Amino acid sequence: MVYCYEDDDGNELQGYISFKKAVAFRFSNEAHAVNPIKQAYDSVLVSDDSDWLCDAKARVPEGNKWPFERRHFMVNVSNTGYYEVIAEECIAEETIRVPS
Repeated sequence: MVYCYEDDDGNELQGYISFKKAVAFRFSNEAHAVNPIKQAYDSVLVSDDSDWLCDAKARVPEGNKWPFERRHFMVNVSNTGYYEVIAEECIAEETIRVPS
């Protein structure tokens, strides 16, 4: 995921978030989000026991269990919407300044 924003001095910056071993994702724009995640506003929120994650774990066929831990990551991007990903890990990469 690549996102752009301005810092307090008006510089345009670009940041990156990647998800390791993702198995599912969903998106809702701000106007259609069922349960807005206010804590995830312009940040990443993690849940290890959300309803969506528990449902996804329950759907894994017997004898084929995931060999690694899955977590539910939620990101509320300002003026865009809510991104949710079930993955092993979320990695926020270094922010870079976009040349003028």
